[in-house]
Amino acid sequence: MVLWFPLAVEAEIGGKAEVRMDYFPDNPLFSDQSDDRLQASFALELASRENLGRDFAAAYSLFGKFDPKASSRFSGDVREAWIGYNGENSEWRAGMLTERWGVLEAENIVDILNPRDAVEDFQGDVKLGIAGLTGSYLGENSRLGFWLLPYSRERRLAQEEDRFRNFSLPLGEPDFDNGRSHPSLAVRASTVQGDLEAAVSHFHGHSRTPWFTPETDLLGRPLSLHPRYDVIDQTNLELLWVRGHSLWKFEAFYQNGPEDNFFAVGAGVEREVPRIWNSKASLTFYLEGYYDGRDDSSGVPIAPFQKDIFIGARLAMNDVNGTEFQIRFTRDLEYDSTLLDLRASRRLNSNWSLEAKLYGFLNVEDDPALNAFRDDHRLQLNLIRRF
Repeated sequence: MVLWFPLAVEAEIGGKAEVRMDYFPDNPLFSDQSDDRLQASFALELASRENLGRDFAAAYSLFGKFDPKASSRFSGDVREAWIGYNGENSEWRAGMLTERWGVLEAENIVDILNPRDAVEDFQGDVKLGIAGLTGSYLGENSRLGFWLLPYSRERRLAQEEDRFRNFSLPLGEPDFDNGRSHPSLAVRASTVQGDLEAAVSHFHGHSRTPWFTPETDLLGRPLSLHPRYDVIDQTNLELLWVRGHSLWKFEAFYQNGPEDNFFAVGAGVEREVPRIWNSKASLTFYLEGYYDGRDDSSGVPIAPFQKDIFIGARLAMNDVNGTEFQIRFTRDLEYDSTLLDLRASRRLNSNWSLEAKLYGFLNVEDDPALNAFRDDHRLQLNLIRRF
């Protein structure tokens, strides 16, 4: 079959190169983790979008990283690589896909299509691309989409020399219920009605968060942990209500799996105060609460947002350098633990920018989601060159 594109190819290519410096003030918890206080790495991202004629397009997003102190010195991922067709009332894409669902700031609990790179970001904000086909029907104020994902990928987890490891034992090969080739399916309907945005969706396929089964020796001593991905069904609801300078947000899901059936919910408000002190600067406040009803058992994945409150603020100077400051607190009400997250960013010129991040783990010894990070306080400086 030959595809003929009558118009010239128009490509937009960009990306960024990044030098990262991580400083860890404490020695690691596990003996085989890297104990270097100062760790440097280099990352490169390359992205392109091409118009292949009137109705066709293609895009890719590639990521690569060199980190001499990590378990994988060289790592990378194809986060996107798809070819698509845009019709009058429809959109189609096939290839490596990245999708984002949800409206909350601290955690999008309904966002389930892509597995996560927990080495690149321990909070799970970095997605791994996943192969599939997606199509959408576009109405005047609505969208109906579906996804067919024929192959499952595992979550990338820290191990060996990596910091932000969850377990002292090495990780074995992942185990997928019914095999990796068991397809994942999803459908999502969304609409905008005045000041209200709403979406409902359903996902069937492998969970993106594993639980772990131990491999033992003849004496019953654990040798390694194997990530286990069960086939689940999850139904989601998203709501976003705009009222003046405030955004009221809501996410909820019900998950049905072989080990547990449970409900989870997150809700909050985002409030912007423009032109503070009669300046160009604006201040945005966040307040969110989370509840997750899953069982506390070895057969159910750990949820970092089970009974948590998130409080945050972002100061945007709105200057020519795009200067921003953020402070973010996540407080676990069950274990009295706190994750402190401070961020700052500023453009140095049209191509170069500087980012700083500070993570602190306070009173996390009893928190199963954070206790292995208790010696991983980190200051990170990123020098970024965009092109």
